[in-house]
Amino acid sequence: MIQIIKINFALVLCMLSLSGCANLYNSLFLKNDQSPERSMTEADSIEESGIRQLEGDTNLPRSKQGLQDACYDGWSSGTYEVTSSGKEIVALQEVRDCEGRFYALSLDNEGEVAVWDLERGLRRKMFELPQKVDTAVFSDSGRYIASAKGHRLIIFPLWAGLGEPLEFKRITSNIVSLAFDAEEHAILAGAADSNIYRWVFDAKNFANKARKDASGLDRYSGHATVVSAIAAHPYGRVFISADWNGVVKAWLTYDSDPYGGKYDKNLFGRRFFADVPVNKPLQRSDGERVDQLRVSENGKYFIVTTQDGMLELWQVRGLSKIAETKAHNGLIYGAAINKAGDEVATIARDGVLKFWHKERKQERLKNYELKLNSEQKLPGVRELMYLSDGRLVSGSLDGKVEVVTISPESLIVDRDDFIVEVLGDSDDE
Repeated sequence: MIQIIKINFALVLCMLSLSGCANLYNSLFLKNDQSPERSMTEADSIEESGIRQLEGDTNLPRSKQGLQDACYDGWSSGTYEVTSSGKEIVALQEVRDCEGRFYALSLDNEGEVAVWDLERGLRRKMFELPQKVDTAVFSDSGRYIASAKGHRLIIFPLWAGLGEPLEFKRITSNIVSLAFDAEEHAILAGAADSNIYRWVFDAKNFANKARKDASGLDRYSGHATVVSAIAAHPYGRVFISADWNGVVKAWLTYDSDPYGGKYDKNLFGRRFFADVPVNKPLQRSDGERVDQLRVSENGKYFIVTTQDGMLELWQVRGLSKIAETKAHNGLIYGAAINKAGDEVATIARDGVLKFWHKERKQERLKNYELKLNSEQKLPGVRELMYLSDGRLVSGSLDGKVEVVTISPESLIVDRDDFIVEVLGDSDDE
């Protein structure tokens, strides 16, 4: 009872001041900053599904451990071919088989899902979505793909043995942005009605029976216009959203309390939960539409891109902007941030791929700048993705997915460690 009173008091402080919200954010979120040591022994493979257990990666956030422990051998099976679909790539996701080989999942604008053998440059078609999509996203492990057309939201399993597709019809507004949560049991949907909807599609994860009866739908209200971008933090419990007015917010989910939302009350019967939404607006002056949000794999940094070509680097701890630059003159098509959060790649309407590095302005100050290290012409590229080993993968208008080769003449500064890092040979910090 005492603990519940403390939490409610903290919520009141959050509502009264931004600093109170920041303190609540830090107290709830930052305690997951260290992952518990754990080890997993390899278990017998399940032949019919291709799912196996591998030794855990203790460098991952706790919420990611279970996803990393399970691997999938299905990526290496089937017949691969040289040809591409010839259609624009609109989504990419890194996956690995149980031997650690890198593959990429892709979705084109006609709804075709494919897997790419990045070492050989070959492609295998998996299936086609039943309709063209307005927006889509892969889960980090490659277990699922979620697609939306209008207000229709469908989740398709990509691993064998995960069941049938799930369709959710209770959102009545057009869906503009999507993101899976860290545990991959819920999907976040940013909608045109300025709300964010969180659908927990994995029923076994419900701690609250009332929430289960409400079909696992939470609504988060705090924007005044279309929610154009959304990203989940890899530690769970927190997500970031942005809208057409340039407003960016960090949110705690309703079940972020120590009891997993077990005692939350649904004030509106079977429709939506109505807890006080805990969010903190980011202090930024740019009112341009935000197009992309990307969080680094280590959870320490995230980037914001706007329709006028601005690129911002933010630190998660304290939600502070540490660097910004005019990356391009015009719309940025694709942006990616590496695992450590110190390298960013952007591609824009001008067809120029740029690599940016986070560097201190002065050694003793916490001021950073995004320094342009390399740029080269890559016309037709629309999507970018960093692999865990530091290499960059691109997806283009003609349906090709490939590892980007950095030409030496594209370097703007003489930094051998930059080349090493982009080629994936550097050690993690």
